[in-house]
Amino acid sequence: MPKLYSSPEEKAYYVHHMFARIANRYDLTNRVLSLGQDLGWRKRAARLALPPPQGRVLDLGTGTGEMALLLAQEGSYRVTALDFSPPMLELGRQKAKASGLSIDFLVGDALSLPFPDHLFDRLISAFVLRNLKSIPQGLAEICRVVRPGGYVISLELFKPKGRAIRPLYALYLNRLAPLLGQLITGDGEAYRYLPLSIEGFLTPQKLAQAMERAGLVEVEYFLSTWGIVAVHRGRKP
Repeated sequence: MPKLYSSPEEKAYYVHHMFARIANRYDLTNRVLSLGQDLGWRKRAARLALPPPQGRVLDLGTGTGEMALLLAQEGSYRVTALDFSPPMLELGRQKAKASGLSIDFLVGDALSLPFPDHLFDRLISAFVLRNLKSIPQGLAEICRVVRPGGYVISLELFKPKGRAIRPLYALYLNRLAPLLGQLITGDGEAYRYLPLSIEGFLTPQKLAQAMERAGLVEVEYFLSTWGIVAVHRGRKP
């Protein structure tokens, strides 16, 4: 499969423009490509991210606000949703308004968060870390804005470990997913990026180690769907 970028800087530029292109059909494509499972994955991660009453939670890389909406529906928390894509955020604002939910939507960069230190009780990201041009820098910023005693939660996609499923997974991800992406969004290239981003990402164990190097403790992760998906959680001491 040909490379879509050749440096971290080119990756950042590519990812930014890619998400802007597919924003209007992003939610539908996620439902189709995940065979309807993506909402369940998000709900399981959201349950780990609920802060104390009146606490503050940041949905980092919120996209169209799916995770932020789940969190805002759960209780009296102050939910902030940040993303680098204005088209994605506008869709999130529209959904929050239609649902009568109060969410603070902000444009921002995950590698240089526009927040003071120790602001949030919880920080959650869904399908974000593998898109960053620098995972260590992203984790450092994440840890900076979380309060001592707060939790960081990451929901991500990974390569499955089981040998039996790998050929089917590779066929689906490399062949069928770009075709479906093309049919739904008209942008098959965006969904050729998907397998590249997973292939170049860390294993669940190595992501846990990266979180520990960033300063988190009690890091654990939970695999589901044949190891294709994992939720990581760590506490800031």
